Amino acid sequence: MKRLLVALCLIAVCIGGASSSRAQSASIEQNRMVEVPLEITVNAKNPYDPAQADVQVTLTAPDGTPRTVPAFYMQPYQNACTIADCPAETLSAAGSPGWKLRFTPDALGRWQYAVRWTDADGTHEQPPAVLEVAPSTRQGMISKAANGRYFQYAGSGAAYFPVGMNLNWSWSGGGGTLAYLRWLDELRDVGANYARLVIDVPWFIDLEAGPPLGDYTAAQQDAWRLDTILRAAEADGIALQLVVLWSAPFGTTVYPPVSIPKTPARPDTRLDWATHPYNLSKGGPVGTTAAAFFSNTQARALFKQRLRYLAARWGASPAIFAWELTDQADRSAAAPGALAEWLREMTDTLRAFDKGGGSGGHLVTAGLRDLKNAAVLSSAAFDFTITRVYQRRPVDPASDQVRLTLDTLKPLLAVSDKPRPTLLTEFSLNPWFEPTADDPTGVHVRESMWAAALSGAAGSAMSAWPDTYLIPQKIVPSFRALAAFAAAVPWASANLQPIETMLYNADASAYRPLRLTAFAQKLAGDKAPDMTFKVGADTVEPALESASSFLYPQKSSLHQALRLRLSVPLDTTLTISTKRMANRGAAAILTLTLNEQPLTRVTLNSNAEPLSLTFPLKMGEHTLTLDNVGVDSVQLDAVEIGAYIPLVRTLGLADRTAGVYAGWFQHRDYTWQTKQEPPPASYRLSIPEMPPGTYRVEFWDVQDGNIAGEETVTVNGNAPGSLEVMLLPVSQMLAVRATRLP
Repeated sequence: MKRLLVALCLIAVCIGGASSSRAQSASIEQNRMVEVPLEITVNAKNPYDPAQADVQVTLTAPDGTPRTVPAFYMQPYQNACTIADCPAETLSAAGSPGWKLRFTPDALGRWQYAVRWTDADGTHEQPPAVLEVAPSTRQGMISKAANGRYFQYAGSGAAYFPVGMNLNWSWSGGGGTLAYLRWLDELRDVGANYARLVIDVPWFIDLEAGPPLGDYTAAQQDAWRLDTILRAAEADGIALQLVVLWSAPFGTTVYPPVSIPKTPARPDTRLDWATHPYNLSKGGPVGTTAAAFFSNTQARALFKQRLRYLAARWGASPAIFAWELTDQADRSAAAPGALAEWLREMTDTLRAFDKGGGSGGHLVTAGLRDLKNAAVLSSAAFDFTITRVYQRRPVDPASDQVRLTLDTLKPLLAVSDKPRPTLLTEFSLNPWFEPTADDPTGVHVRESMWAAALSGAAGSAMSAWPDTYLIPQKIVPSFRALAAFAAAVPWASANLQPIETMLYNADASAYRPLRLTAFAQKLAGDKAPDMTFKVGADTVEPALESASSFLYPQKSSLHQALRLRLSVPLDTTLTISTKRMANRGAAAILTLTLNEQPLTRVTLNSNAEPLSLTFPLKMGEHTLTLDNVGVDSVQLDAVEIGAYIPLVRTLGLADRTAGVYAGWFQHRDYTWQTKQEPPPASYRLSIPEMPPGTYRVEFWDVQDGNIAGEETVTVNGNAPGSLEVMLLPVSQMLAVRATRLP
């Protein structure tokens, strides 16, 4: 596809300046960005500094509601190159610089806009002008859904479920903006709808590209790049998350402990505080310590000015999904209090200016390097939370990518008092360079994306290394399956919650044993609260580490029985193992009950050898209780169930009122480490507590995105029951979508 990069005006409907109240073009569409050249003369040495040139526009909606947005000064550029005939863009000025207004009308009818500005000559006003807004099918800006855990388009109410990847930046040696347009086209072609872009790097887009700070004249070509990318993203149906402040220069420069491959080509991304424009040695206001950036008064004022320009020039764009204020706020050595205050102040500033796309503006978030510092983010009241996860290949041993993904998301998804959408916005096997050698076909990419999507997160996980891994290795087409699967799930309107399902097979070889050993090994200490541990195939809730391995006697202040809730898929065995008793001259009496019925009672005398007790265990739900009614303590070694973990791992979400289920299944022997397809495993899936009715069940091929099969299943009766589905054999991955028919 050839895409001509032409004058800026094509980014939106362009309306000529007005000096009277006559109505303008009736082609203005609801939820489409409008650009209005302002016919004003402003006397200011630096038109980008609102202290010298403060141009504001009051927009009045058809219902009489006003909102005031800043206008912006810009130099238009043009590029006659196409993707086919240029290695990178070559820009030239397209006319004279001037003032513009951009906004996106979110209501039908007659709008008014009135311009008021203050400069060296005083305060000036223009009479109001009028715009007529007609209906359109455009979906509008993206906001939080009413259920608080997902996203939706504010205009249509349709769900927005992000599926895509990081497109951090391009560079002149890698094709510049032209390469970015190709990448967006690749995402569009597979149905993806999200990308993440850093707009704070000197080799691509950087508003503060040249001195003096606060004067964006030298950055107008970079601003053209962002204009161009946003226009292309909107045409391709892709929403961008924009990282406003890149954290790399604020942390200690640590060189990778591995050699970076010389190919493929890549920009030199090593930035530090010594070269940052805010550093005093480079003409900035901040001394030699990067942490002072967050508390320095002049630095704060300059950064607020940058936020104002961002909101004025791009805040009306429907192609922006969210502002990411900074990617790793805690990368700096700034004191937590100063950092939290900076985040709150800048978030408030951005929201105050960002009204051109609607009264609520775009979503705002920020990231952390370490979730242990989550309190830093609390004061800013971000719209959604984000996290990141990188294995350290090839330095560290390989880890289970799905388990790592779920464990990373878990603390954010567990917040119950004020639930917010959560996204995993960065992941890879390698934090230093592309993991081509470890995973040339991108199995870990599919693992992470599907695991995140079915975990309760508000979108898929977003892979790193686009131009050096995902695109050249032809991994992007694997996004198609999740994008198509997610398109028919009612994320915004349903009450989808993580759900425990069971996989049944009468053959014990379809299961692996479960061995519980992760008890706290410390003797004495504080008594844990009474709880029942729910034992799943992959997790124990609460974490088993909160249970002591010691069963203290009843007279001890630390006495506590161990209760385990088990879901056993077929008849098997239960084995309880103890460690050697201490030589204390007293006996412990171990009691086991199953579903409140006595199973055994064993006296363990002082210095007794380790004990192993095995019992038959029937299929079904059980509560196992281990207690000690003796005098001395006894230490557990393990609790083992002979057949418990199915060969196929499953994650699922369900709305048990509406009758909606979405699930993902992965053979445990098909991972990025194994790189081999194991023999298929077959199971009957049982989804509990679904409302009665007839369901259409779709089986999705996760590799190519096709529906591999369909069937109709019924939950009989008048009360909720189990939806029973015979899965297609699973040798790699499979997805299932079930919807109750009207």
